[in-house]
Amino acid sequence: MSSSIYYAVELYMTQKYFQPESNLIKVIIPMWWTAMLLVTYFMRRVLTEFFVMQSKAEKTRDALT
Repeated sequence: MSSSIYYAVELYMTQKYFQPESNLIKVIIPMWWTAMLLVTYFMRRVLTEFFVMQSKAEKTRDALT
């Protein structure tokens, strides 16, 4: 997540140098934070679903033997 913040700050500084009237920080940093939170949420959801399915499969396997 810190690399995304660094990227957003570098992009802001570059845009500020070439276009001084730009208010890019108001858009870029919240956009990257939102993207990182969504990626984290979906990764967590997928991993949780995987482990829940795995534990259900183990219970089914144990019940059949």
